[in-house]
Amino acid sequence: MKYLTIIAGAFLIGGCQETDEINDKKSEVESFSEQVSRKALEQKQFSRRELGELGIDWNSLSKQELDRKVREIAENMHGEDFESVWALVMSLPSDSPSVKHAKRLAIQKACQVGLVDTVLESVLQSIGPGKQREELIEITFMGGRNFMSSDEAVRLLESLEFPQEERAAQNGLIFHLSGMDKSSSIVEFLNSDNPVLQEAAGKAVGNFPTAIIPRDIDVFSSRLNQALDTLNEFPSLDKRLTIDEVVTWVEDGQEAFVVYDAIEGLLDENGKILDLGNQKEELVKKMVLREPIKTMQKLLGNGSEGQLVEIAFENWLNNDINSAAKWFGDHASTLELRDRDRVHVAFVNVSIDLGELDRAREWAEEISNSKQKSSLLSKIERNSEKRK
Repeated sequence: MKYLTIIAGAFLIGGCQETDEINDKKSEVESFSEQVSRKALEQKQFSRRELGELGIDWNSLSKQELDRKVREIAENMHGEDFESVWALVMSLPSDSPSVKHAKRLAIQKACQVGLVDTVLESVLQSIGPGKQREELIEITFMGGRNFMSSDEAVRLLESLEFPQEERAAQNGLIFHLSGMDKSSSIVEFLNSDNPVLQEAAGKAVGNFPTAIIPRDIDVFSSRLNQALDTLNEFPSLDKRLTIDEVVTWVEDGQEAFVVYDAIEGLLDENGKILDLGNQKEELVKKMVLREPIKTMQKLLGNGSEGQLVEIAFENWLNNDINSAAKWFGDHASTLELRDRDRVHVAFVNVSIDLGELDRAREWAEEISNSKQKSSLLSKIERNSEKRK
């Protein structure tokens, strides 16, 4: 097939109009590209010659035509066509959304057939340092369906130039490992001497419980127990990184209750109870939205969880002040003094946020701890001064 050429412009009498020749050429490009698209749909692949010929005239197409044709090629390509498709999209305007989409899709399909080395080399050679390159590096290290060994990952990491690129690669590895069915895959990375791989594996363990569609609480609970068993096999691992990942992806209060119970008593590398106060705060916020009374019952009377009582009740007040106030009215006399003070603090904070400073003072006066009472009264006065 002959190479196609579009004349960029012509001198026209009476204004800027396309000549019959340009129209004929556009029609020729349209006809040729449709033939290639039909063949792609039939064979699921393109030849390098066809892509090369098609690519010559793409810059002469309108933006709308370009977007549509780029998407057709990217969506119908086969992984082995990566080099041809990559050469094509790199010859087109880089700010086009369809071109950006085509780059991502080409990388994903190539990695699925094991061309990770080829992909990474192409990305590093053809795209300069910056956000776009980091994004494509992350997609490359996701690795497709094929397992990437720790040795292969280390080798690929060595070709990266900047710390930001290494971080992007790690994010890709987290996603890659999270999708592995075999726990031995993650264990291999946990056993690596490379800190980037170790951290990626630790975070992947945290993603493992939530990497299920659709979400099922029994499956979630089972996968969470597997993740924690894996953690316990590696005492030196920073378990907070893993639990951070678990908590980040917890979807609702039901899952939050499961995680909260599961991480109770988790030990650090020195055999001491792991401090997971920040992570528990995030869980409690979800728990109290689902079952506020159950949440309060779990936290009350537990000295080590004192701050969580205040956080839980304050979130309950913000979500449903009437039911929270009624519950307190029914149970105030049964609460331990320190827990009652914590609930009073929650009432003070919410009252300040609502601008009800007189009500806030009333609640503050109920607090038995003089130091805490004084601190809250000062806070109320500062807010009062700001409103004057």
